[in-house]
Amino acid sequence: MSITNIDKFIEEAYENFRPYYNEHFTKGYAVAGAHFGDEGKGKIVDALASQLKKQKYNIINYRGQGGGNAGHTVIDSESGKEYHFHYLPSGGLKSDIILLGAGMLLDPIKVAEEVKVLPDTVNILVDERATLSIKMERLLDGYYESLRKSNGIPVIGTTGSGVGTTVAHRALRVHVTFGDVKNISRAEELSKLFKQTPDLPEEIANQITTEYCEEVLAAIKNLRIVCSDVIFQQCIKEGWAGILELSQAFGLDMIHGNSGHFVTSTHTTVPGALADVGLSEKDIPNGSVIVAKAYASKVGAGPFVTKFEEDDSDIAQYIYDTNGERGVTTGRIRDLGWFDCIAVAEALRKNGTHVLALNCMDTIGMIPGGMAKICIAYKHKVTGKHIAYWPYNQDEYEPVYYEVPTAWEIKHCTNEKDLPLEVWNFIAHIEYFTGGIVRYIGTGGGDKDIVKISEYGIMQINKQKKLIGIWFKKLV
Repeated sequence: MSITNIDKFIEEAYENFRPYYNEHFTKGYAVAGAHFGDEGKGKIVDALASQLKKQKYNIINYRGQGGGNAGHTVIDSESGKEYHFHYLPSGGLKSDIILLGAGMLLDPIKVAEEVKVLPDTVNILVDERATLSIKMERLLDGYYESLRKSNGIPVIGTTGSGVGTTVAHRALRVHVTFGDVKNISRAEELSKLFKQTPDLPEEIANQITTEYCEEVLAAIKNLRIVCSDVIFQQCIKEGWAGILELSQAFGLDMIHGNSGHFVTSTHTTVPGALADVGLSEKDIPNGSVIVAKAYASKVGAGPFVTKFEEDDSDIAQYIYDTNGERGVTTGRIRDLGWFDCIAVAEALRKNGTHVLALNCMDTIGMIPGGMAKICIAYKHKVTGKHIAYWPYNQDEYEPVYYEVPTAWEIKHCTNEKDLPLEVWNFIAHIEYFTGGIVRYIGTGGGDKDIVKISEYGIMQINKQKKLIGIWFKKLV
């Protein structure tokens, strides 16, 4: 049953809260990215949400990290309407509540713009501990990138969304939360809070005008600000299902990501995102799904070990022509490369799961030449030593590839029994070299273009893995 009165739901949640209540979601998933983002996580969230709706669950879809640097394109299969989200999770259209959690960095004006186009059935809640990330932070983001460039320091290639500077201010304890602003009524008070930022350049401070602060306050008044703990407890008591949807991907994690510096400013692994939203791994009893493409893509600066070489330009062009491959937030053309088993294996381990979803399987099946590469090890450019772990200094390594035949047409396929042997062989290679188990594959851009792998598919994959194992034992 959908919520008919969200304000009444919130009121009852506060009235019913008990401090000794210590239960967790009995139905819940987390969905995270495997490599550098843009893997199509929303498709998998949509599939899980649809499955839960068929089982008659109400759903709370929540995020705990990131901000305007995320980008999701969502197409509603029923209306055909296309949405472009940055702050809202992409699975929200099928959810009863979207919760923007405590760890998030939010521009209330832009959040309000995204909310405005949603159907009335979608309810948006914002945690009072979430941090405001306003125009000032975006200006500072560009300011520091230009300073890096002028000082000869490699630029990060950020999206310019102000996420990094907002996180820095949070670490300095000069950030502004929704809880701080909830009871402010005058724009001058808000302006004073923003300008407590140390070493704020005058030209940026001057842009935080009274008129702009009034606009921020007006946007906040149109949002429902809550304590997440209270809302989660009410959902749990009523037997709801929860879906944690992360932004970006493992390769951009602030600590464990790409060479430590070419990363985002928040955790992009499930344990970190759960901590940011205020839940534990007990609240995702159905586990995590890590989403990857059948090839790799990346925007921003920093090493990209499996990036296509010039010889692969016809394959890159085919993928650009087929899938577009531009960032939703910046519009930048993504760099493309081959599937990286080293990165994906590490993503599975860091996220505490074996379950994989492979998108763009229809695309990889039709690449020119009918042969895809997967990276199964890294080779040091100087010593020639092979490694199979995710190294810090990635620019010191080059990929070691294994070729897998791809020649299939499965666009819009939804039945695993319609998949040819070559698809099972490709999946078996991914499983063999990552230690993952593929349970979903994407076969097109629509939300219905997905195959869920059941016992039949598992049997086909295991047959191929057995043959791969025999072959590699002989090889080594």
